[in-house]
Amino acid sequence: MWTRTYRRIWRLALVTIVISSGSAEAQNLLTNPDFDLDPTNPANGWIVNGTGLLSHSLGTGDPAPPSARVDTTGPQWLDLHQCVEVDPGAAYDFWARSYTHTSYGSSSNSVSVSFFSTADCSSGLILNVPTEHNLFPNWSLRWSHEVVAPPGASSARIELAADGADAEMDISWDDVMLRVSPPLFADGFESGSTNGWSASVPGSGDPTELQCIDSGDWTLVLVGEWSGQYFCRPAEGPCEQGFLQRTDTEGSCEAKQGCVFDPGFCYCPPDLVCFCGGGPPPQCVESP
Repeated sequence: MWTRTYRRIWRLALVTIVISSGSAEAQNLLTNPDFDLDPTNPANGWIVNGTGLLSHSLGTGDPAPPSARVDTTGPQWLDLHQCVEVDPGAAYDFWARSYTHTSYGSSSNSVSVSFFSTADCSSGLILNVPTEHNLFPNWSLRWSHEVVAPPGASSARIELAADGADAEMDISWDDVMLRVSPPLFADGFESGSTNGWSASVPGSGDPTELQCIDSGDWTLVLVGEWSGQYFCRPAEGPCEQGFLQRTDTEGSCEAKQGCVFDPGFCYCPPDLVCFCGGGPPPQCVESP
C-alpha cells in the first residue's frame, strides 16, 4: 500500500489533503517548448531576432535532446521569443534551462517575460520581469514563480536572449515553460464543501520523508508537477530496491543491469535548506 509523506509546509497535525485524480495540472502555454521541432522554422512556434546563429541541436538537451543552440561572436546577438495571451491579475510561472558552452568577456544571456497591453505583444509594454532564481548544475535553470500579470495586460512574451557583446556567447536552451501558476490546493474550502479533505493522522508505521529517501526498501515519488507533495511507496523491481535516493549515485544505479539513473530536479530533503525545492527526487529506473 502506498503511504504519504508531506513537506514541512504541509505537515498539519490532523488534516491531510487528498488530491483529486480529476484535477488538471497547469498546462504549458508555449508551442514547441522542448524544441522537439526545429526552432529555426517559424512555423514551429519560435520567433527569432538578431544576427547570431540559431541551430537545432539533436545531440544535447535537458531533460533530453534535442535543444536550441545559439552561437554569437563579437557584436552579434540573438533572441528567441513567443507571445501568448494572458489575463490581468492572474499569476504565471516561467522558466528555461540553458547550457553555456562558451562565454567570454562581457557576453550575457537571460530569460524574461514581458507583459503588453496589445494582444500580440507588438506594443504597449507594461512590465518586464527577469528570472528571480538561478540554479547552476550542468544545465542551469532560471525561473520565477507567481508573477502577476499587471492591470491592462493582454499578452506576455517569453524571451531567451544571448549577446556576444564584442566577445563570444554559445548557449543551448531547452525545457521552456510559461504557465498559469497552479493552486496550492485543489479546493481551499472556497466551494463551501469539505469533500476532498480528510481528518486523519498518518499511521505510526508509515515512513517519514527522511526515512523514505534513506531506505533501500522505499521510494519517494513526486505527485504532479512542482507540487512539493510526495508519496512514499515500497521500492519496486531491482532498480529501485536497494537504491538510496539521498546518497546513491549514477554509478551505483547503473551498476545494476538494465537500470538508468534519473537525477531528478530541484528536490530538497526536509532536513536541509536549499536554493530550490518541490521537484522530483533522484530515481533509479528501468532502462526504456
